[in-house]
Amino acid sequence: MEGLILYEIKIGEAIGKAKIGMKRDEVRSLFDDLEEWRETPYGYDHEVVYDSNDEFQIYYDENDCVSFILCTAMDEMSMDGKKLNEELFYDDLLAAAQELTSDIEEDEVGFTSNQLGFGVCAYYDEDEDDDVAQVESVQVAVKNYW
Repeated sequence: MEGLILYEIKIGEAIGKAKIGMKRDEVRSLFDDLEEWRETPYGYDHEVVYDSNDEFQIYYDENDCVSFILCTAMDEMSMDGKKLNEELFYDDLLAAAQELTSDIEEDEVGFTSNQLGFGVCAYYDEDEDDDVAQVESVQVAVKNYW
């Protein structure tokens, strides 16, 4: 069903039913297509174990609880009931975060807030005439994750 919103973003708390602090076995019961990955991502000094599918990357802490959720399912995400890249765009999410905190770190790919446990990556659609940044991914994390 096109246009169905499955994943409501709650800053610093959840994307859809995947929630910060949730146990790994609970997460795996929500998604039947998660695969385990092991790698040392850029900027890390140790191997990280995480679960991933086409829409999510979910990282866990040493107690096997969710510490970070990244979602790229733009057609299925909303915040405050408004659909991303149709009713809410990158600048709207940035403004919402700036209303809540002053610790926003912004660069050429997006922004993060350690205090909120919230981040957004964006891009500009070259096929569009306007200069509206589109949301590419949304991240929710434990506080002070970055």
